[in-house]
Parts: sequence; structure tokens; C-alpha cells
Amino acid sequence: MEELDGAVLALVRHDPSKSDPGSVIDRDRDVLPASALDLTSQPRAGGIRASAFAHIQMSSVNQKETMEESALISVIIPAVNEAETLGATLTSVRAQTAPCEIIVVDAQSTDETLALAKGADARVISSLRRQRAAQLNLGAQHACGETLLFLHADTILPTHALDHIAGALQDRSVSGGAFTRRYASPSLLLRATCRLAHLRNRTIGWHLGDQAMFVRKSTFFQLGGFREVDSFEDLDFSRRLGRFGRLVTLSPAVTSSARRFTEAGTARRTWRDLALTARYLIGGLDAVQTGAVAKTAHMYEVRESVRHL
Repeated sequence: MEELDGAVLALVRHDPSKSDPGSVIDRDRDVLPASALDLTSQPRAGGIRASAFAHIQMSSVNQKETMEESALISVIIPAVNEAETLGATLTSVRAQTAPCEIIVVDAQSTDETLALAKGADARVISSLRRQRAAQLNLGAQHACGETLLFLHADTILPTHALDHIAGALQDRSVSGGAFTRRYASPSLLLRATCRLAHLRNRTIGWHLGDQAMFVRKSTFFQLGGFREVDSFEDLDFSRRLGRFGRLVTLSPAVTSSARRFTEAGTARRTWRDLALTARYLIGGLDAVQTGAVAKTAHMYEVRESVRHL
């Protein structure tokens, strides 16, 4: 999910009654199928049921006894045919000095994604659903660490990123956060959107998925995880997380791929994100899901056709 941060700043006012979000600028394992989980009672647009998490806790107890959970950070990467960018992302995680585990939640990739993940000593979990929110929830259910870092497959972590996360979460008033973001592109427009994102982070405290969001595992499951929708699951989660405590924004920045902008045209994609963000802020999650957006586009095409008769 992408957005134009100007839409957030234009349509939302900071509520001074809420806590100031603040800013901190300072193995080759077998693939575990999703069918092994008892998640049949989970609603599509909901999060994770406590019963499902309890099931995973019991099945993972032997793993947890061998790890220092309090220090371990679980890096969860959703992937579908991400061979082009996943290698660099995994390299940036393996270069970290803090203890971590890498979980790649693969949704039936047909390229070299699985080979790259296993080559990086990541734990691979197979997802039957090609939906980022569902994949992130699935990865969280298998995580052994007490801290969860949700990392896009095309986003590179800066040096000592995990150390910065561990340091930030030592403050119990902090519920979670993310990093500042820059795109791997010389585009002035994208640089401007990153500046607006930084302003949004400092004033409103909301983060997006390509900023490498992190949270304590206990808090994640208290919130019910990500709502399993097709878009804006990250912003929705960040807004709910802000009610649990202070959100922080860490630096140096993560570096995210600009491929979605270059493929569609930077200006065109940015304005599309602006429209979707405005739609979300006005109408909520239901207004920006695939069906609703497609219906709106169809209605627009019909109106245009009638107007030209």
C-alpha cells in the first residue's frame, strides 16, 4: 500500500488529547504449510483470534525454550515472487548485530524467492493466501521473538536498525513505531513525499508498511494483528497501535524500492495514492478495498461513456 502523505496532513488534525507520538531521530528448514494452523474460524477482515495464537504457542514451545525471547527480534517478510529484490533485503537483515530470526511468509512463489530465503537461513512458511495482511499475521503466529519487525521484501534496513528498535522499546511508554523512509530513486517528487511522510510521523505518528513497522508481540496480539484486508492494513494497524502508547520514528532511514512508481509513472501513481488515502480517511477500510475501488472505477467509466453519447 502506498500513499501521498499530503492527503493525511490535509485531512487529519492532530488530537492533542492523545499521547504525543514523538520521534526518535537519533536454516534450511522445511516449509511449514498454512494448513497446519487452525485458523478456520478467523473472519476475513478481522485480525488474529487468541485461540489461534494459543495453538501456535503450544506447538512452538520447544523452539522458544532454546531462544532468548526477550532479546530476539522476529523479522517477518511477506513475499510473492520477490526474487528481484529479496536478496538485498535479506542481506541487510543478516548484517544486523542484534539477535534475530528471519521468517519469510511465501504465498506460492514461482520464481527464486524460496531459494533466496533458504539460502539466507530464513524460516519459510507457506501461505495459501496471497494477501500481505494475512501473510504478516501468519508470520507473527510462528514468531519466537518478543519483538516483531514487519519488513517488505523490497525494503533495506540501515546498519544497526535492530539495535535501535531494541533501544526504543526499553521505554515501556513506547508501543511501537517504524523508520523514516527514502526511495531508491532520484525523483524529486518521491523525495518530497518522503519529507511529507517524516512530517506526518512527527505530528500525527502514523506509519506505513514500507517504513519497517515494529511492535512488541504481546501488544500485536492484544490488537488482534492486522485486519485482513487488501489495502491500508498498515495504516489501520498504526492508528490502532497509537492508542496503546507512544509511537516513535527511528533513523537512519530504510530504503524502499521505487518500482511501483516507475512502473505506473511517478506522478500518476502518486495522485492515485492521494485519492485512495483521501477515500480511506473519509470512508474507512471498506471504502478502499479492491471491490469498492473497482466498482467506483467502473461507475466513472460508465458516466464518461454516457457523457460522450
